Order: sequence, then C-alpha cells, then structure tokens
Amino acid sequence: MLASLPEERTPRSEPDGFLRLVVEPQIAQVYVDGYFVGTVAEFNGSLEPGPHRVALRADGFDPVTFDVRLFPNEIVTYRHRLVATGQLFGPAAPVTAPARSKTLYVIRRCYAGDTPPEAAQLPAGCDVTNVRRVPIS
Repeated sequence: MLASLPEERTPRSEPDGFLRLVVEPQIAQVYVDGYFVGTVAEFNGSLEPGPHRVALRADGFDPVTFDVRLFPNEIVTYRHRLVATGQLFGPAAPVTAPARSKTLYVIRRCYAGDTPPEAAQLPAGCDVTNVRRVPIS
C-alpha cells in the first residue's frame, strides 16, 4: 500500500504588496497585525494584499500605530520619526498608540504617512497633487 502524500498547497494567485518603512530610529520594533516581524532595518516590507495594522515601538520613544491597505504589486511608503519620551518599555509586546488627533497624508497606491509627501521622495508615476488628508483622532 502506498503512503499518501500531503496535498500540495496551491500558490496564492495574487502577488504581495509592499510596505516601505522610512522610520527613525531604525531599531524600532515592527508589529504587523499583532505579530512581531523584526526591526525597521530588518523588515522587508512584503505583505499579503489587504488591510493591516502596523505598530512601531522603541525604548524611550512614543509608540505609533497605523492602518494600511495594500494591493498586489503596490509599494506604500510610510515616513515617521518616533518622538522621544525617555520612558523605557518592558519586554516586546504589541501596543496601541495613544489617542491623539492627527492627519494622515495618503496618495493611493503611493504614499501614507503623518508628514506631507514631497514630490522628490515619491516613486515614479506618483503625483503629489493627489494627496488626500485623513483626520485621525
């Protein structure tokens, strides 16, 4: 009698989306959907298409959390400089950002961040005039 082989997994039909993090400090820990994926310097940005919650934290800095929706073969760049607090956090664990009113700048399929985008920093084909301001409270 032949042993049955495990069923082969069919590859996903959609290619990944990509989240480029331009964040200081580069030692900040990155959590995607509650899972630790490395530091900013280690994170390769490859994520399944769809919505994701991203949290950034580093000892001595205020944590930051944001939501992003990725599409196949899309690169979204998030730029942020964490604010120093002098407070040390305990062991690594997912965090929730403190509630504060902010504006998120979004160019669909090109940019998402808390600072207005500059044309020179955008990937080819992205137009800075298409920026949308999303108030976050």
